[in-house]
Amino acid sequence: RSIHGIKSVFLSGLSMGGGVCVGAAMKDPALIKGLVLGAPMVSIEQVKNDGLNPLLIAIAPVLLRRCPCVARWRLVAFKKNPDALLRKSFEEDDLTESASMMLAGPAFACLLYCDELVTRLHELSVPFLTLHSKTDEFVDFVSSTTLVERSASKDMTLLEAPEGAGHGIFNEDMTRVWAQHAILDWLQARA
Repeated sequence: RSIHGIKSVFLSGLSMGGGVCVGAAMKDPALIKGLVLGAPMVSIEQVKNDGLNPLLIAIAPVLLRRCPCVARWRLVAFKKNPDALLRKSFEEDDLTESASMMLAGPAFACLLYCDELVTRLHELSVPFLTLHSKTDEFVDFVSSTTLVERSASKDMTLLEAPEGAGHGIFNEDMTRVWAQHAILDWLQARA
């Protein structure tokens, strides 16, 4: 910031990246001019109550403390993206963990982060745009509605993606142009 004279920035993130952007904006709102979020993972109620997760959530902290090696075990099921092109891109990305079972340690860390984040959403005061699909199979649409309902921001916009859209809202063929126009319009109104 000091080198380039930047006073504030817009942050953008998809999924867990959106949740990280929300956390950063809560930590230093003076730095953040606004957020552009795609299917932000801030509420994980659906995941918390799925299958054996309620039991795992209860025992994971003790288990990970007493036996740290469990953090490297692949215990958490992860859905594959139904969009073949996005799934291929995800699986071939060397920087992405794409096994069908996630490592217990990082998965639990994400869960704890989101669990705490959702309790602090009232601290979010910066403007934000959220794009989300009601048919997203990875991050429940409730995550975005919870963000809007609990945020203290006076400038918030939630746009529902066209019917049939999935999780990769910035990259999917059916939503790419729609998302670009929505984001540009929102940013230009705040420039």
